[in-house]
Amino acid sequence: MKWQYASISLMVLVFLILLLAMLVRSLPATNNSDIFLPQITNENIQLGYYDLQGDKRELYNPRFEVRGGAVFITLTSPDDSSFSSKLKMQLQHRTPSGLLYSYQPLYYANPQGHRLVQNILSFMVHNGATLNGFEFENRRVVVMPSGLILSYDK
Repeated sequence: MKWQYASISLMVLVFLILLLAMLVRSLPATNNSDIFLPQITNENIQLGYYDLQGDKRELYNPRFEVRGGAVFITLTSPDDSSFSSKLKMQLQHRTPSGLLYSYQPLYYANPQGHRLVQNILSFMVHNGATLNGFEFENRRVVVMPSGLILSYDK
């Protein structure tokens, strides 16, 4: 009769594991629903891209604007006033690695030729941008798998 107790115990254990897995899966890992808060529009952010082999450096001033569930990013260069790019990011769906945004270029003016940032923008247009967000010391932190980290006041 010990096999009946063992099978019931195993059945209860499997049920509890399945229940726990369902609960963990339904809980959000982070508060990703608001990765980009409207406060990001007031931030003074500068992005830098570096090519160590080519000894090339590019700086960009991004301006973020949150409108109607979409994030609009305007890139300008402090080193080249003729460069300008405007992008739109729209939330597509939640993945295990974060929120997947579509990445749509709206405007791109680059009279100087090839830039390092052009490779990154082209990659994201075809593959999207996966982002994760969390809060740390009353600041919002946004992280991309490529290593880009943005931090701004909530």
